[in-house]
Amino acid sequence: DSIQRPHARAFKTALAAGELAKINTKKTKSGEATVHMHTRSARTLFNHALQDDVILYNPFDKLAGKTPPLKAWHIVTDDEFNKLMDMATPPWRLLLGLCRYAALRRGEALALRWNQIDWERLRLQIIANDEWRPKDREPRTVPIVPELHTLLLGAFEQAETGQTTVIPKGIIIIKSISKDFRVLCSKAGVQPWSKPLHTLRKTCQTVWARQYPEHVVAAWAGHSDTQTTREYYLQVSEVEYNRAAGLPESKNQNLGQNLGQTPQNQGNSNEEN
Repeated sequence: DSIQRPHARAFKTALAAGELAKINTKKTKSGEATVHMHTRSARTLFNHALQDDVILYNPFDKLAGKTPPLKAWHIVTDDEFNKLMDMATPPWRLLLGLCRYAALRRGEALALRWNQIDWERLRLQIIANDEWRPKDREPRTVPIVPELHTLLLGAFEQAETGQTTVIPKGIIIIKSISKDFRVLCSKAGVQPWSKPLHTLRKTCQTVWARQYPEHVVAAWAGHSDTQTTREYYLQVSEVEYNRAAGLPESKNQNLGQNLGQTPQNQGNSNEEN
């Protein structure tokens, strides 16, 4: 609480000038994006203190700078996803399905237990257990859509006695996910994209946003506010453009196609923030 706005401003100035030797041994000036990144991190830290009534105001609240522009990311089409699911092993089908149909994070999908599934009300709960905690530490409930229900029911019927997690432990190696995903894409004849599971999570939220209010999507995704959902997870797709223009909507069109892209370079827009 002794840190005030002049101190916060001095921190940002010193960072830009390369004067913070302990974290910048070369003493080179930091770029604008780097300065904004560290200042936003400081703002986040002080926001926690503000919420806990440790301080009366956030000294960094006016210094964080603008959020960097978002990079285009690939919205996964139904055609691509179905090809992957056809070639995937049962554990990978579950992992892909939980990310695409329930917007689960990788850790949430791998830690999901059968007792977190409400078969009657078709919902699943993301809650901490004795081995794992969710990213935001807050429990949340996610609807089970028909496609995911079919997938989960089939896995439940095939589950071994005593198996507690939906995806059997040790089957999917976290460090090998990117490599294994590229192998799967090769078998399925699909162009791989970066951050495969996170991209499926973002695709799910974009699909949700076409049907449900923003605050509902944020709650299902586990975001503390709708701004996070809006700025980082949603993207205007060809579905919206075609709908507005009165054009037919193709189920298998590239939902992530951006304005200005040609058929030749559509496959290169695979990055995300």
